[in-house]
Formats: sequence, C-alpha cells, structure tokens
Amino acid sequence: MLPDDLWGTLTAARRLVHLDLSGLYTKPTGLVTLPGAAVILVPVVAIADAAGLPLRVPGAHNAHPGVWLVAGPYEIALSAVALFAADAIAGRLGVARSKRALLAAAGAVALWGVSVRWGHPEDAVAVGLLLFGILALSDPNPRVGRRPLSTTM
Repeated sequence: MLPDDLWGTLTAARRLVHLDLSGLYTKPTGLVTLPGAAVILVPVVAIADAAGLPLRVPGAHNAHPGVWLVAGPYEIALSAVALFAADAIAGRLGVARSKRALLAAAGAVALWGVSVRWGHPEDAVAVGLLLFGILALSDPNPRVGRRPLSTTM
C-alpha cells in the first residue's frame, strides 16, 4: 500500500516548483494548512521532473508509480530526524547502546505509519526538531552561537 495523502502533497510541491502559488490550495492537493509538507517534498518533484516520472495517483491502471522510488526513500530519510534526535537525548541521559537500539527500532515502527503509510514526513521532522530543541535547551554548557553578555560599553 502506498501513502494516501502523499499524492496531493506531491502535486502541491510540483506547483511550487513551477511557481504556481495560486494552485497550492486547489484540487487535488487537499492542503488545508501552511505548505510546509509541500516545501520539503520539492526535491522529490524536481528529481521526478528531471527523470520524466509522472505524478499519477496510484490505482488500477497505475499500481506501481515510479515516483514512489524517489519519494519513499526520501520520506524515510526525512523521518529519521526524529530517530536521531531521540537517540541524541538517550545518549545525553547515558542510556546503554542496547537500549538505544531498542528505542531506534520502536521509533522506526512508530514512524512507519506516519511517513510511509500516510505520507506525512513533516510530522516526524517537526517532532525531531522539537526534540533537538529540547536537547539544545538542556545543554548545561552551550558553546555555539552565544557570546557572553558584556556589562561594559
């Protein structure tokens, strides 16, 4: 089974690639929120366009769409942001490698439904960025991008 919501979002991403901004919220995209999902899928559409792969909706006459060979691995790679963030937090907490491997496997199973089944890698990216933000805020010794405040002028 292929992701149900992915095809409308890919259509919206194609409209972004072709700078057809007025078509983002028209049929068949199904977008009802900000176009973040379409924005992160722009590279998939660019590769599909360059390769000549059509964005036809899967069905009886299109059981194995070629664009899925690009979109599937890309969605899985995007979703891995949440796995890396969870592993970084577990590493900071001193969790053993065996338990971190179990955490990664459980996370991959949980992400499968979100990304591969429903076609929403943006949700996994949002969770991953949230976890990385929490990790950055919990750093007792921040080093990057911060200068000490000076009281003298």
